[in-house]
Amino acid sequence: TALGGKAEYASSATLAAAKDIPPPRLFHCSNAKGKFHIREVKPFSQADFFEDDVMILDAFNEIYVWFGSGSNDIERRRSMKVAYKFARTAGDSRPPECPVVRVIAGQEPPPFTAH
Repeated sequence: TALGGKAEYASSATLAAAKDIPPPRLFHCSNAKGKFHIREVKPFSQADFFEDDVMILDAFNEIYVWFGSGSNDIERRRSMKVAYKFARTAGDSRPPECPVVRVIAGQEPPPFTAH
């Protein structure tokens, strides 16, 4: 009871739907060279998150914008704009109101770290 009690196991329909979700994608956002740019990081791991910049993690059903502790205001503002625009115009089968979630370095929620 203290842990929330029993719940139903995932059904085969739930598992089949999850199988159709594309793998997550990571994008590095920076203006360190004087001009704001975004590049995809492939393949990626936790070590690819740069504390001085902003990273966008596209997890398909949600988009996370991770603010490194040394990222600046320009990187943060532009990355959020890009993430919102991408979520609304991706043209794929993602949810029409795909949430864009701001994540602060050191305060990453479990759904983010699961990717």
